[in-house]
Order: sequence, then C-alpha cells, then structure tokens
Amino acid sequence: MNDLHTTLPLAGATHKSDLPIVFMLSGQGSQYYSMGKKLYDYHAGFQQKMQRLDELFSPFVGGSILAKMYHGQKQRSAEFNEILFTHPAIFMIEYCLAETLIEEGIRPDYILGTSLGEISAVAIAEVISLEESVKFVAQQARLFDQHCPQATMIAIMANPDFYQQNKTLQQYGEIAGINSDSHFVISVAAKAVGRVEDLLRGEDILYQALPVRQGFHSSLIDSVADEFQQLTASIQFKQPTYPIVSAVDGDLKALFDRDYLWDVVRQPIEFLKCFQLLESLGSFHYVDVGPMGTLATLSKQTIADHSRSKIHAILTQFAQDTKNLSQVITLLTNE
Repeated sequence: MNDLHTTLPLAGATHKSDLPIVFMLSGQGSQYYSMGKKLYDYHAGFQQKMQRLDELFSPFVGGSILAKMYHGQKQRSAEFNEILFTHPAIFMIEYCLAETLIEEGIRPDYILGTSLGEISAVAIAEVISLEESVKFVAQQARLFDQHCPQATMIAIMANPDFYQQNKTLQQYGEIAGINSDSHFVISVAAKAVGRVEDLLRGEDILYQALPVRQGFHSSLIDSVADEFQQLTASIQFKQPTYPIVSAVDGDLKALFDRDYLWDVVRQPIEFLKCFQLLESLGSFHYVDVGPMGTLATLSKQTIADHSRSKIHAILTQFAQDTKNLSQVITLLTNE
C-alpha cells in the first residue's frame, strides 16, 4: 500500500476550509434526465463549461448531449440508459461541476472517482488532457454499446457477506462493487436478471436495478478487452495535479497507464476501502461532484459517529442545485 500519511496535505493548504477536501465522482447508474438542469439554467459559468464540452463531444456522438439530457418531454424518472449519451453526460456534469468549484477557490486535496467517475477524476487532475478524455469516453461508450452482451447491474442493500454465503447469487452474478457494509453491486447477464430478482425478493432483501445495459466490473465485458486497449494506445499520461485515490484498489494512485484505464472499468469498485482509508487518516470535507449525490449517501452510511468529517451533495434529483452549490461555496471559502 502507498503511504498516504506522507502526502496528506495540511488543512487549508490550497483553500480556506478548516479540513482537507475530497471530491467524489460516481459512474454509470447515477444519471437521469435533466441532471444539473437548474444549475445549467442559473449559473453562467457552469453553463459555458457544459456548452464547451457539448461541442467537443458532438463530432463523436453525432449530436448534442445537452439536447438529449435536457429533452423537455422527458421526466426525471424516465430511464436514461443509452450509453452513447449517458457516458458523455456523466463526464460533462462531473468535469464542469468540479471546474466550477475550483474556480470558486475550492480545490480538492484528493479526488476519489469510481468507475466512469475515475475517468472524470484523471481529466480534472490533468493526467489525461480534456480533448483526449472526451474522445476516450465517447469511443469506449460506442465499444461497450456495440460489442458487449446485454446485462445489467443491481445494487443490493445488504452486507456483502450475503454474496459470499449464497451460491445461487454467485452463480448468476459477479461482485461489481462494494460500497458500504450494507450496500454492494453485482453485474448480471440479461437472461439471469429474473432469477436474481426472485432470489432477492425471496430473501426480503431490498435491491435496485440500475439504468445500465452493460455488466461493468465483471467478465461480462471481457470480450472487448483487446479493442479497449487499442483505444488507449495513443493516450499520453501526466502526473496528477491533484492526488487521486483509486477505487480500483482503494489506495493512492501513483502509476497511470493503459492497464490502469482497463482496470477502472473491469475490476470491482472498492469505494468502501477508499472511504475507510481516508477516514483512518483524519477528517475531511467530502464533496460529491456526481449527478445524484450517490457517493455522499454511501459515505453517510459508513462514517463513524465520532468522525469530524462533513459530507456534501450538490446535485440531486430534488432540483436544489443552485442552493446546494451556494451553501458549499459559502461553507468552504469562509471557514
């Protein structure tokens, strides 16, 4: 394990906050129609950033991501699961919100990304240039869409030990992420979804099928491994401007290369390990920069009662974007 103690910044090293700041970025499954719309409508800087990225993505997707996200006919509750659009949309939201915070003087001492959110993290930290990141996100979305078998991901509200103790669940699903002591995710082939849901209902376990058509973080995407590596062949990697805690292994990331990018989508997400590691070092302001506040919710499930850490969500499905952003900016720039 890398020694995070040697790199832990002094509180206030890059900002006025009393505690170091961690940006958290989520991946597929956290998207929905009209995400960030309130902020887009009322924050000129965020809007300009989103429009710039929309222009960068347009040649790769054949149209406007913004038009797709903010389609007036679509309700927030409608399933937004077309990866050709959701992959870029999540990246756009996270990158632009992070850059908006940074411009306000809220710079992360660490960035913690999960799955696609880790690609957003390396773009924000300038490990990969913005232009390369945009191209890579769009190309991998097309690769997954065209060449991966139909599958889904199911969030299960139970201790991950349940998976290890249940042979039937192991037969039909693979662990795709461990998020807390009461929340884990499995990837399941489309033909097995009914059997898994029957099993969970029979055990009276709460679950939620995510709006995802691919079985990320499992062998269900192994068929594209070689082609995925070809997408990364020309990418240039730099040292991060902000330290990255990787959900691939729950540790500080020192080496960035082609294998790392594949691991980000193929290996199970170790969010719980990341959060526990950071908490073992001290207290933080955790700022969820994802579309739904997913990681903020999971962090609240895990944080100890005695922790001084504070957890903040900005974008949620309750359309309080501008209010939440204002509160976070006021809190973290006036302390």
